[in-house]
Amino acid sequence: MDETPKFGAADYGVLCAMLCISSGIGLYFAWRDRRDQSNQSFLLGNRQLGLLPVSLSMMASLQSATTVLGYPAEMYYRGTQFWVAIFGLAISNVIAAEVFLPVFYRLQLTSVNSYLERRFCSNALRLLGSLTFIVNTILYMGVVLYGPSLALESVTGFPVWSSIVVIGLICTLYTALGGMKAVVWTDAFQMTIMLGGMLSVVIWGAAKVGGIGEVWTVAADRGRVQFLNTQLDAHHSNSLWTVLLGTTFVWLASYGTSQTQVQRFCSVSSLKKAKAALYINIPGVMINISLSCLAGLVIYAHYVDCDPLKAGKISNPDQLVPYFVMKVMNAVPGLPGLFVACVFSSALSTLSSGFNSLAAVTWEDFLVRHISLTPRQEAYVTKIVAALYGLLTIGLAFVAGTVGSILKAAFAMSGALSGPLLGVFTMGLLIPPSNKKGALTGLLLGEAMCLWVVVGSLLYATSGEELLPTSVEGCPAPGPAAGHVSNVSMHRPPEEPQGLLKLYHLSHLFVPVLGFCITLGTGIIISILTGEEKKNKDPDLYVACIARRMT
Repeated sequence: MDETPKFGAADYGVLCAMLCISSGIGLYFAWRDRRDQSNQSFLLGNRQLGLLPVSLSMMASLQSATTVLGYPAEMYYRGTQFWVAIFGLAISNVIAAEVFLPVFYRLQLTSVNSYLERRFCSNALRLLGSLTFIVNTILYMGVVLYGPSLALESVTGFPVWSSIVVIGLICTLYTALGGMKAVVWTDAFQMTIMLGGMLSVVIWGAAKVGGIGEVWTVAADRGRVQFLNTQLDAHHSNSLWTVLLGTTFVWLASYGTSQTQVQRFCSVSSLKKAKAALYINIPGVMINISLSCLAGLVIYAHYVDCDPLKAGKISNPDQLVPYFVMKVMNAVPGLPGLFVACVFSSALSTLSSGFNSLAAVTWEDFLVRHISLTPRQEAYVTKIVAALYGLLTIGLAFVAGTVGSILKAAFAMSGALSGPLLGVFTMGLLIPPSNKKGALTGLLLGEAMCLWVVVGSLLYATSGEELLPTSVEGCPAPGPAAGHVSNVSMHRPPEEPQGLLKLYHLSHLFVPVLGFCITLGTGIIISILTGEEKKNKDPDLYVACIARRMT
């Protein structure tokens, strides 16, 4: 790897300003609400939060470093097919707004898993749902904290440990002190930083190569523009149907049944505002993802004949955007700092949302029944729980640095656990005859099957799907492969899997779909076989069209 320019005073100034403002927001709300110490305030903002900050918070909380670092690399090395994921996002948000949100908002839930107990009369199912969410979220947050820290170290000189500690402690501080109000308002601020950071990459980078038109021309000429790969193969992640179906289920699980998002749309003052927040979220996230995808094409146009990965300038595709920023945008003081602030913001917004939602389910589903405290004492305990989750995430991020495979495993297991949970919530909302035996069996079988597929994929998967050709023929001599154009991927083309191995090579986007189908199908079958149990006939527990038939 070659030498890249390092941070200057202006860059450190921009980054420090972002971190100080984020911390300041948390301290402000901690001071302002010092007399209002209750879990209703700490976890839900007294259900009086504004529409705009909640909408921005919903956008930010699921836009981790995967968006900032992963989407550009995807466009660069695999082409634009994954860009259609924005339509999966739109579909999932509409379904969440019209099917899941009205029921959960009407019930005024603090923990979304309490719905499972009320609907199926099963505390065991509620606890299993909570435990699934906790494991899923902790694994994901460890990766969210470690991933960008590793990418930034390689090209900016930031030590991994310093990024982990700074991001982790600052986020833990303002989340534990300020609660949901601090989380929402810092998310809103950080969302503007993310948009500004990616916009600067697109504008500056496009200007360097002759404009957006030239960027698109280069991408089209070199085979990067591909939106209609209609290959019907569940083993390939880069086809239209795989991306649309997979991302619809992934985001429906996030926006429809995840504690992180349900807590947000239950924190506004009316159902109308809650729906509006989800619908406003659609264009916001579509714009953010599109900027990241466009940034990937801009970077490709810049390095069309000197791929940094093939030339040995970087060692991992996730380092592509930081490398570009430090090499190309360093001429303007502060721009690299804005981008690093963008990466830090993407991590902070996801982590703060996770800490707060983990504290909510831990208190509501595990602690509240066993201890009797005053509202002020309850708030203090919940704050301590949030802080402990912050420290646990920091520790897990350091573990991720020593066990490389945990990165791939955590992302894969996240999908494995979210699909079955979506299935059991869908069963409760839409299938009145379903019972607790069916729901519990379906959830356990769905999770077991998905985890089996994930573990098998980690043990038996090949090096990966083939990447699009890249070139180093324009690299200045001497170069590792100057004058050579690659016609194959960075990996050898994977061999066609046979027998049971085909299941282990299932696209990661289809794992949540598999879990959803197994959970829902098994739950319905077991419910039919065991017969209807005494169940809650409360129409508020079902979607409107079914509830009307019950009244």
